[in-house]
Amino acid sequence: MSDDKLVLMKIFRMNDEPTAKGLSREEADKIQKELSQQNQTQAKGFQETRMKETKMERDFMTKEREKEVARKKLLKEMSPEIEWNFPTLLQLDLSHVNLQSLEKEKQKQRESRVFMIHYMKVYSFLRIYLLFL
Repeated sequence: MSDDKLVLMKIFRMNDEPTAKGLSREEADKIQKELSQQNQTQAKGFQETRMKETKMERDFMTKEREKEVARKKLLKEMSPEIEWNFPTLLQLDLSHVNLQSLEKEKQKQRESRVFMIHYMKVYSFLRIYLLFL
């Protein structure tokens, strides 16, 4: 890289004192003024963006409310195409039903023929396993 492309730069903070090395009082004032203008411009940009977003959200919510009002109005204006008749209630004859069910006994018989699952702790299993080695 050649030296002619190098650029000398100084970085200043907003609160730099005019007594900083190589700065005169007028230069420091000028720099502080430029920085404060830049900050104000950025702040205005942020505020404008925030205002635009707020307006967009408000407009969206207004449109959604209007849609909901239109839906409710349409629903109120609707009329049924056919008349609704409630179904007639049925009377069930339960006289032939046997309330003494044998299903519990049958289930117990089925369960008696099934192997029970036994869980054991891991160390018991290892002990048994080592006995057979």
